[in-house]
Amino acid sequence: MTNECASISFAGFARVSVMEPIGSVKGFSGRLENFPLLDVIQMACIARRDGRFEITHKTEIGKVLLERGQIVGAETGRSMGEDALLEILCWETGRFVFSAVRLRRMEKQNIQGSWEHVLMEAVRKRDEMRVDEGIPSQKSPRRLRPELASHLLREIDRRRARATALKRLLQVTGILVGGLIIVAGAIFLLPFGSQLMSIVVELSQRANHGWTRNQTYQVLIPAGEFIYQDGERRRTEIYDIDATEITVWQYAEFLKAIRDRTDFDYPGQPKNKPHTNRNWEAYSRAAFAFEHFRGVAVTPNFPAVFIDWFDAYAYSKWKGRRLPTEEEWEKAARGEKGLRYP
Repeated sequence: MTNECASISFAGFARVSVMEPIGSVKGFSGRLENFPLLDVIQMACIARRDGRFEITHKTEIGKVLLERGQIVGAETGRSMGEDALLEILCWETGRFVFSAVRLRRMEKQNIQGSWEHVLMEAVRKRDEMRVDEGIPSQKSPRRLRPELASHLLREIDRRRARATALKRLLQVTGILVGGLIIVAGAIFLLPFGSQLMSIVVELSQRANHGWTRNQTYQVLIPAGEFIYQDGERRRTEIYDIDATEITVWQYAEFLKAIRDRTDFDYPGQPKNKPHTNRNWEAYSRAAFAFEHFRGVAVTPNFPAVFIDWFDAYAYSKWKGRRLPTEEEWEKAARGEKGLRYP
């Protein structure tokens, strides 16, 4: 195991300097200036690193511990665990040193959950604190930015690749066997041979890509109280919610069905706004062609992205449903007890 260190001031000039390894220590040392600390921690998590961030901000000192890319601990002079991580992410300037070493047993874990959820929760609380202090939010609630959508696609592709390999092999085998049976039946039932052969062609095409339509289903959420955000108790009535994202093929059916109709639009929707755009069109074409989009192999079962809130509203109304409220979404995701990582 090699020891690697890097130091950074996350406010200053945009300049990076890299130095040659010194002595027998392998790796690089250098500086990253004007670089958000959150991004640095994320990079270490994505790289699945073991190690320790030691962070200084004015007279304050903080520490963030990583194990195989997971955030397992944090502490400052005033707090520990998730409260300490929140405090550290609120620091806008300072310096850090990352030591890529395995953690000692004495450094006990005080943070649970995947690094994505841990950072998401800390950033959410930080942004809420800034809103309370009158600092304007930089987030747009209406549209998923293209770069975020691309990141989502890459993450989905990476996580599904291993899990679907065996499933696809079984699907291809089953469809090919089924196709042979259909071919034999088509030869035997000659008057219906052309119709059966068209089915064989479609099945063969799907076998080549390992694709069948994924159907969503609804989950019933009972009425009653639940813990909302940071401990407030609220109540919802009974409702049901889709268990999975709306897929490319489902949203494409919506576009095909409504064409130029506007009766499903939100009353306040901007005039002449369509429910499609160039990003969506390029993405959906690649999905139905089983090609790569921005470096990711996509299929019609991938989530529909590059759409905004008005598009989602119209789709829901077309399906005879509606978008969940913030309270309904949180109750469905976190349960009645407000679990952070259900």
